[in-house]
Amino acid sequence: MTTGRLLFSAGKGRVSIRSTTTWYSLACLLLFISQLSAQIIKDSLFTRGSLWDEWYNETTDMDIQFGASGCTVQVIKPGQYEYEAAIDRKITTIAKEKTYQITLIASSDSSCILPFGFKQNQPPYLRYAIRTIALKPELDTIRLTWVNSGANAIAPGDVSIGISLGNARGTLYFRKLTIVESPASSSDINDFQCPVIPKLNPPIVSPSQLPSGLLAYSYSGAGTIYLSPLNKWSPVGIPGIDASPSNIFFSDDGKWLLYQLESKMFVIRIDGKYKTKVPVNDTITACCFYRNSPYGLEIAYDLKNVELLRSIPVFFSESAVHFGDERTIADLGSNYAFENYYQISVVKNQIWGAICPVVNGTILKRSGFMTIPDSGKGIAMPENIYRFGDDNKEQVFGCSHTMSFDGTYCVANPGHAAETGDFSHCAPFQHKGFYVSPFYNDRDSSVTTREHVHRYSYSLNWCPDKYLPWEWTVVDFNLYNFTNDNKILVGAQCGDSSSRQGLWAINWENNTWYPLNPDDIEIKASGVAAFIGNYDSAILDSLAKNQYTYMDTSVKNPIGYKIIKPSGGELFKAGEQCTIKVSSAEEGNASIKLQFGKYTYNILSSAINPRKDSVIIYRIPEYFTRVKKENGTTVTENITFDSAKCRIRLEHYTPGICDPILSAPFSIIAKSSTRPRNGLAKGVITTKSKAMQLPEIISISKKENLISLVIYDLLGRPVINWDFSSGKQIFLTTLRTGSFSRAVYIVRYSYKTNKIFY
Repeated sequence: MTTGRLLFSAGKGRVSIRSTTTWYSLACLLLFISQLSAQIIKDSLFTRGSLWDEWYNETTDMDIQFGASGCTVQVIKPGQYEYEAAIDRKITTIAKEKTYQITLIASSDSSCILPFGFKQNQPPYLRYAIRTIALKPELDTIRLTWVNSGANAIAPGDVSIGISLGNARGTLYFRKLTIVESPASSSDINDFQCPVIPKLNPPIVSPSQLPSGLLAYSYSGAGTIYLSPLNKWSPVGIPGIDASPSNIFFSDDGKWLLYQLESKMFVIRIDGKYKTKVPVNDTITACCFYRNSPYGLEIAYDLKNVELLRSIPVFFSESAVHFGDERTIADLGSNYAFENYYQISVVKNQIWGAICPVVNGTILKRSGFMTIPDSGKGIAMPENIYRFGDDNKEQVFGCSHTMSFDGTYCVANPGHAAETGDFSHCAPFQHKGFYVSPFYNDRDSSVTTREHVHRYSYSLNWCPDKYLPWEWTVVDFNLYNFTNDNKILVGAQCGDSSSRQGLWAINWENNTWYPLNPDDIEIKASGVAAFIGNYDSAILDSLAKNQYTYMDTSVKNPIGYKIIKPSGGELFKAGEQCTIKVSSAEEGNASIKLQFGKYTYNILSSAINPRKDSVIIYRIPEYFTRVKKENGTTVTENITFDSAKCRIRLEHYTPGICDPILSAPFSIIAKSSTRPRNGLAKGVITTKSKAMQLPEIISISKKENLISLVIYDLLGRPVINWDFSSGKQIFLTTLRTGSFSRAVYIVRYSYKTNKIFY
C-alpha cells in the first residue's frame, strides 16, 4: 500500500529559491498546471446505479448487495482466487502516456489480501495492471498509482476495474472509488511495476536464422514421425513407426528418438532402423529422457493409477540399443499425485512436472518440484517435494513442463498462477506464452505459487501480439520442449480459431519466435522436439527417396471419453436450455465445445473432469462473438445459429493424448425460426455396401449428408475409416495416389435422408 503523492513534480533539476514568496508562487503555479491537466474519469459511491458483475455467470462464491452506505460482497466460498467481481465494466478508455491515481475506500470483516486492478472487459480478459491490496476491519483509504507509459504502455478500448476474492473471508465493504487521469511524468512511481519485466510483442523471424539442427514432430493421423532441417522446412517421414506418437525426444547426440504411443514407449534411430520397444510392462501415461542421471542416460516414465515414477537406463551404440534394470525414482504416497498424461521432465536429481497435492480425495492440479536424494540414486518421497507457501490450499494448474538438458532452467505454461495474485498482468496467461524458472530443491526457502511465477522467475515470455485476443481453447501454445541449446526450445500452436496451426522455435533469452512450418500448412502437433548441431544430411536425402503415404486411421482415446447427450437428431432453439451429459473411464481434463459448420465455440471457460462434472445444463446463446484480425485491426462479429450439423466436442487438455470426441449431429435453429409442430426432428439413416473403384469412392465421399465411410480391401481388412462424428478427415489426394488408383474396394457408407418432422 502506498501513500498519496503529487501528480506532478518539478523534475530532477536543481532549483535555487531566493525567497519564500518566490517558492510560494512557484508552488501555486505547479498546482494550477496539475489541476488543469488532471481529470476525474471515475467517481463512484457504489450506489445501486453502480455496475458489479461476476466474471463467471451465476457463481455461488460471492453475494453482492447494494445499499445507501455502499456495496457489500459476502464471500461464500473463500480461497478462490480466480473468481472475480468488476466494480465497473465500462470505464473511460485508458490512454497511453497517462498516469492514473486510484483512491479506494474499503474495509473487511477480517484482515485479508485481495488482487485489485484493471482488466480487459471481453475475452480473453487480459490483465492490464493488477496488484494486491490489504483490507482490514477499520475503514481505510488506499491510494495507488498506475503509470501507463513507455514501451509496454497500452490503449485498450474496453476496460474494467475490479477485485479477485484472494484470501478474503466474511464480508467486504466498498464505500468509494475515484480514478484521476493526468499526463505521465518521469517522476511518477508506478505501484503496478512488474518485478520481472515481461517480454512482450516478440519479433517473428525467419527460421533460416536458426542454427543448424533437426526438427522431429508428429500429429494426429500422421502415421509416423517427420524429420526436417530446423532452419529449412523440408519434412520426410521415418519408416517403421506406423502410428502417430506423442512425447517425442532426441537423444543427447541427436541420433535416436524416444517416443510414446499410448501406453507404450519405443526408441528408434532417426533413419528408421533398430526400432525397439522399451521393455516395460507397466501402463504409462508420460515419459521423457532422464538426462545426466547417475547412471548416464535413462528413460523416466509415470505409471497409470500408481503414484510412482520409474526409470530404466538405456545404452545406444551405432547399430543397437540395450537397457539396464528398472528402478523407482519417486514414490508420492497417498497425499500427492502425478497428474496423468501431463509432460514431465527429469534431469540430474531434479523432477519437474504436475506434482499435485491430494486433498479429501481431490487432486489439486499444479506444477511442482521434487528432489531425488543421494544425487539421484535414491527414491524421492513426499518429504522431497518442494513446499510452496500456499501448499495444499488450491488448484493453480500448470502444464507443458520441460527442463534444460543441464537442469538449469524450468519452463511451463503458468496456469492460474499467472491469472491471479500480485502483478498478474505480468505473466503470460491463457497459454499465451511461458515462464522460465530456476529449479527449487526440497531445502530451498518457501515462496507461494504466484511469487514463484511473478516475482522470482528468470523470464516471462509472451507469444506474438497478433495471437493475444483469444482464450486458450481458441488459440493455444503448448508442448514446449527444450533443445540441447539452453537458449532455444520448440513448441506448438493449435486452437479452433487459430490463424496458424503448427510449430515454433523460441529463443527465450531475447524472446524471438521462429515459425518452423509455412502458415498455409496446417499441423495439429501431438509431439515436437529439436536437436541443435551438425547432423548427417544424407539420412534425410535417403528417407526422401523412399517415401510412401503415411496414414493412421486409429482413434486415440485412452481416457475413455464419451458424449451421452445429445445423442443425435435433437432440435434445439437458440435461447433454450440443452442438457449435456459426458463421461470418462479415467480421470479426465477436457474442454467442452459446441461445433457447428466451420465454427467451434467454448461452452465452459475452464476444463472439466467428466467423472465428476458429468451433467452440464447449457443455455444456447442467440449468437456467439467471434474476434478476428483484418488488416491488423481487431474486428468483432456476431455469429448466429441455424445449422443441422451441430455437435458437442470434447478435447483433452494436453494435445496428442486423445483425438477430439464428437457427439452425433443435432440441429439448432435461430430464435426467430418456427419450430416444427411437435418440436421433434428425426432423420432416417441409410447404410449401404458396394464394390467400388476410386472415381465412385470420391463421388460418394462428397455426399453432403454422409455420416460415415469405411473402405475395406478384398480380404475384408479396413483400410480407411472415415467417420464425421469423430472428426477424422480423408484427403482425396491420398486416394489418388498409389494402389488406390487401380484397386477395387468394398465401401460401406451411411448417410442421412431428408428430415421428417412429426
